[in-house]
Amino acid sequence: MRGGYRQNAGRKQGFAAKNAEEVRRILSDMVMREIEPIGKALIDKAKKGDVTATRELFDRAFGRAPQNAPIDSLNSNGVIPTPILSNLFVSPETIERHNLRTQAIYGGLSQQHDEDKRSG
Repeated sequence: MRGGYRQNAGRKQGFAAKNAEEVRRILSDMVMREIEPIGKALIDKAKKGDVTATRELFDRAFGRAPQNAPIDSLNSNGVIPTPILSNLFVSPETIERHNLRTQAIYGGLSQQHDEDKRSG
């Protein structure tokens, strides 16, 4: 018989969790006994230019840097920022079409933003 319910089949409930908990406790004790040489080795690697070691030290010592940065859709001039693609060749005609399209799409939005800034 394959598949379906079979009494007493499968992993026993909580077995892996108990083992993992015990392993974490043992490793934690081992690390605490050797924390000074481990820390010194990590610092030595960071001093030699190991970026991963440096990041780990800074993350542990000062906390991880926040990964989300608020981005306002309009910059301080009331203009939607346009990415700079410096390595692409773009003809002057394409740039002009882009500028006209951008003005048509965002022109009113930029003017409305300026008016809001003046009134508020």
